[in-house]
Amino acid sequence: MRLVSKSQAKELDAFAMKKRGISGELLMKNAGRAIAGLAFELTASELNPTIAVICGKGNNGGDGFSASWFLKKWGRDIHVFSMGEESTIKGDAKHFYSELKECGASVKFNKRPPSGLSSFSVIIDAVLGSGVKGKIRPDITPWIQWINKQDSRIISADIPSGLDADKGSINPSCVQADKTVTMGLPKLGMLIHKGPEMSGEIVTADIGFPNLQENVNRDHWSLFDASKMKDVFPPLPKNNTKHSHGNVLIIAGSKGMTGAAILAAMAALRSGAGLVKACVPESLNPIFEMKMTEVMTIPCEDKNTGFLQLENFDTVMDALNWCDAAVMGPGLGTDRSTQALVKEVILSSKKPLIIDADALRPFFGNIRLFSKIKAPFVITPHCGELSKILKLDRLHLEENFPKSASKLSEKLSGILVAKNAPTISFKKKKGVINTSGNPGLGSGGTGDVLSGILASLIAQGSDPFSASQLGVYLHGKAADICSKELGERGIRASDVLHAVPKAIALYE
Repeated sequence: MRLVSKSQAKELDAFAMKKRGISGELLMKNAGRAIAGLAFELTASELNPTIAVICGKGNNGGDGFSASWFLKKWGRDIHVFSMGEESTIKGDAKHFYSELKECGASVKFNKRPPSGLSSFSVIIDAVLGSGVKGKIRPDITPWIQWINKQDSRIISADIPSGLDADKGSINPSCVQADKTVTMGLPKLGMLIHKGPEMSGEIVTADIGFPNLQENVNRDHWSLFDASKMKDVFPPLPKNNTKHSHGNVLIIAGSKGMTGAAILAAMAALRSGAGLVKACVPESLNPIFEMKMTEVMTIPCEDKNTGFLQLENFDTVMDALNWCDAAVMGPGLGTDRSTQALVKEVILSSKKPLIIDADALRPFFGNIRLFSKIKAPFVITPHCGELSKILKLDRLHLEENFPKSASKLSEKLSGILVAKNAPTISFKKKKGVINTSGNPGLGSGGTGDVLSGILASLIAQGSDPFSASQLGVYLHGKAADICSKELGERGIRASDVLHAVPKAIALYE
């Protein structure tokens, strides 16, 4: 599904009206009909339901007047509140306000919300639209707070009032909707950060934007969901062998962090790789031999330090020549010689790389180094790592996550998998938002599992961008399977690892 930013939504409006000759009045009428239709449906089984419509200024308030007009014609008991003076209602909004009055409906002009609680079946939030930015006005906050306090189902028009359409942030408060009727296409901010929590169920209304989405400029945002999984995993051929599923190399692990390498290696196998090898410190090899019975280890002389060394470069490069895709980084550590090895291997490799965890360190504050990578690559930073790469305050990054990550992506020849809630896969100006997963993934080691899955999918023939979207979705789906059995708080990385085949089985 395609998503749009607030500027793109504005462009669609302008394109529809100027290039296609669709009037603003018709767009507002269609929007009102969609909102009213949902409110009517929600109250269909009630005896004498009442519906409150809270209208702000501008077009969002106009959508509220339009919805009220339909509901009045359909016989619903409506209570319409306008936050502005009658003289401030203009344009298309004024047309539907006039139509509403002609139907015999009354509109209450209130600067402040009613006191106490009311017994409305449904409240329609038509206070603010998708164009709002920055801190909302002090006179609007009491209305938002009043709406949220009512024991009513809440429908937001286009986007919950107070939610930033680009960032998914709220400042300082936001309507918490049960359902949001969004016009034309969902807004980016509804699917990230606070957006899903505030938007509730998203209902997309076709109000007259046929095939217009390709006419918007800049970033291309979309969702990856279960509908994209069709035909991804065809049946295995009867003559299938271990050599037909791709070879994955894991370059990972150090003293005290052997688990990271093990999780990545086992995840590569669990997601379908035919053969997996792991370059590991020789002094730790007995641990890996014991824990990874299906993985072939390549012990690298480490002088009993427990860390891979720059002297292991030739051994690692020989192993890279064998593989179809490699993971570098989980649990490697910060040893100076290890980090020197990381940089040399990444810049010398000709095989696709998943660059994760400690292998991202050479790029902290050094974005230009990415331009020297010759091989296809995927980087998988979490917010903390991404803030260090971009040299941004973490709080600032989280508040401006899509924009900041997108800017980095434009500078990369590879793929950015920005691990957040939700995770977004970027290729240049394309951002694909994942829809699977839950807070249980906020547990140590789950990122190592993701790295192994991504390498496995690339080794099996997927291009890095497709593998990133698919791998992130499967990773989240495995966590969703775990949450049904274990709840969210107790999910461990090993639980997600063992659920990966179950997630794949849903689509084989």
